[in-house]
Amino acid sequence: MKQYISKKGDSFFTIRFFWGILFSLLFTEMLFAAAPQVKVSISAYEITVGERFQLTFTFENFSSNPEPDIAQLENFSIVSGPLKSRQTTWINGESTKIYSVTYTLVPLKTGRLTIPSFMFKDKRQEYQTESITLLVREPSEIKALKEKREELKPFYFEIIPSTTAPYVGEPFLLFYKIYFRQNIRNYHIDRILFNGYLTDYLPMPRNITVQPDTIQGVTYQTAILQKVLLTPTKSGKDTIPSQIIRLEVESPQAGRRSFFDDPFGMGIQLRNVDVVSPDVVLTIRSLPPNPPTSFTGAIGSFTMQAAFDTLKTEENQAVTLKINIQGKGNFKNFTFPKPDFPEQFMVFEPEIQENINPTDEGYIGSKTWEYVLIPNYQGTYYFEPIEFSYFSPEEKRYKKLMKTDLILTVTPNTQLIREQQHGLSQQEVELLSQDIRFIYLKERRIISPDSKNTLHFSDWLGYVFSVLICLAGGIYAGIQKFLEKSPNYRRKKSAFRTLQVGLKQLPENPEEILAALPKLFAKYVADKEGHHRQNLTRQDVMAYCRKKISNESLLSDIDSWWREVESLNYMPAEIDAQKAKEYREKMMQFIRILEKK
Repeated sequence: MKQYISKKGDSFFTIRFFWGILFSLLFTEMLFAAAPQVKVSISAYEITVGERFQLTFTFENFSSNPEPDIAQLENFSIVSGPLKSRQTTWINGESTKIYSVTYTLVPLKTGRLTIPSFMFKDKRQEYQTESITLLVREPSEIKALKEKREELKPFYFEIIPSTTAPYVGEPFLLFYKIYFRQNIRNYHIDRILFNGYLTDYLPMPRNITVQPDTIQGVTYQTAILQKVLLTPTKSGKDTIPSQIIRLEVESPQAGRRSFFDDPFGMGIQLRNVDVVSPDVVLTIRSLPPNPPTSFTGAIGSFTMQAAFDTLKTEENQAVTLKINIQGKGNFKNFTFPKPDFPEQFMVFEPEIQENINPTDEGYIGSKTWEYVLIPNYQGTYYFEPIEFSYFSPEEKRYKKLMKTDLILTVTPNTQLIREQQHGLSQQEVELLSQDIRFIYLKERRIISPDSKNTLHFSDWLGYVFSVLICLAGGIYAGIQKFLEKSPNYRRKKSAFRTLQVGLKQLPENPEEILAALPKLFAKYVADKEGHHRQNLTRQDVMAYCRKKISNESLLSDIDSWWREVESLNYMPAEIDAQKAKEYREKMMQFIRILEKK
């Protein structure tokens, strides 16, 4: 009896264990399943009349198996279908359920025919596909293109400038565009230093947008892999040299077509392909002669605002004049012409604030100059017009912006007048006379008149030493006050604090953090060196570090850190929050060492 109960209990345990594993697998699949999406694709983008092609709908992670309604298709005839298939894949711990439906169609006429978008629902959510356009030709036209097609390569790489004739100081963009007919797994582009240009590499999204494009009758997939913002510093003919991009592409492995040879569909080999772009010839134009006197190098399209923080103030009370320039252009390459202020005002060096972002359209943002003025006398002051000039590449001429209605009223300082007119009361006079009387009555000789040596050598030495200390303090304070008027000195003094502020303002995205770390490092070095140019290269930063640090091992660590961060920016799949945090902490360790030097 006991033996029977034991076996029965074992069978119950086995059943519960089996169901537990089954529910665990189902729960794991639900937990790690990716978000639903639907795609539509065709087997060929260019065919002839009467030639068949396949239209495939792919549903990923749908809870049901939708049935596409292709009755809405015009200019196409259904030859066969639907052919359905299902499969589940696991990639990096994430499961994907794929359900596909394939139809075989044939076009009924020539021209560019469009397969419209389709709408599907799953769990009350709607998913829409993109429309697809294919080119249908006559058979005779296809034969004429065969020879040209044989000459076409599977990959093309070109650098496309937004303009081939920019002006000196005019920012323009370079687009790195790849054309491909084979699947690309990864890519790598070396960042180079463009001689004669101020350079900014724009951040790229993690998911690159891919679009079809036709070259000599052959459809390629295209993508923009990199965007570089350049500002030329000299005129004349110039050539952007050819560059190399390394692609990691898929190559189907020959001789493994059987399911038993490759049951998991892993018969894919990866190979590296180097693609070279052609040279790009540019003509850098000089600016027109005879610029306005208020032109300081601004090129683009701008607007100006200028105003006092108050229209009425008192004598010896500070007032702020804020001048704001905003728009699109080379913000990093110009300053504001110094306005003409009345002689009755004490004027301090302006504080400059920048809010500039490099975008696909160039540098967009604003730049602000804040002047602090202190009036010495009362009156109504009409300021000279504030003028700012810039060159417009679109209109090919200089343009002026002017602010003419700046008026400031200065009234007498009432508090200063009261202090000057204020006298002593009778009670204060009586108290003062008592103090004087007390001092007189208690007066006592400290040094005897019979003493011959009233001051010794040590006394004179103390007096001289005290005078020297006062002089040194005064000289030091004067030097500090003089240096604080210099923007370079203020920037150098606050370099570390500016860096800390920049780190606090970093976004939470690990990719954006890694992209910003070299820029923050370079800006710190630029502030320390007093450079007006903020976009320093790795070589510039390492040159500064070698002046401060003699430890070759530490210098090698800094250089390795910089190279690793740059390489990771081209491999977004390998970036995570922990890695971004580690590289950020390493950078702060290096900068703290530089601060001690």
